[in-house]
Amino acid sequence: LHGCLAAITGNFLGVGWLLDLFCIPYYTSSFNRTAAPGAPRDRSCGRLLCYLPLVACVATCTLFTVVLGLPSVVHSTGLMDLEQRMAGTGGNPYVILGIDREADSEEIQKAYDAQLREVESSQDCKAEKNGKACRRKKKDLKKALDFAMKKQGKSTTGTTGT
Repeated sequence: LHGCLAAITGNFLGVGWLLDLFCIPYYTSSFNRTAAPGAPRDRSCGRLLCYLPLVACVATCTLFTVVLGLPSVVHSTGLMDLEQRMAGTGGNPYVILGIDREADSEEIQKAYDAQLREVESSQDCKAEKNGKACRRKKKDLKKALDFAMKKQGKSTTGTTGT
């Protein structure tokens, strides 16, 4: 009964460990009396229950550290460009715009306008008006602008170009 209640309620939010601290030695000694009448009282459960919360805390902290720290490690080692993934662009949004990560919103907007003029004057856009390559470059520029502005906490409504 105790095991079923512990499984259903998540070990009574830790109260089950406290209950086990007192019950498991009793369970063990009562079983040992039936198995071997002269068996001494077993104290291994008490030591185990002292270490169990510590091990659980260390395991939980390790798991949180890995889950929360892994993305920054992956990004800093260069295995994956998380900014590119978050922006949904073909490259790093800051590289596409040609700006530093610490650029202010005015610099970001100027860089966007300059890059947009450059794309519109490129051979891809001149040869075929609003061709596939031209639209892709403009879309990447717009996504890079949106990403950089979100990092600044600004909105991109009312920007020039499309």
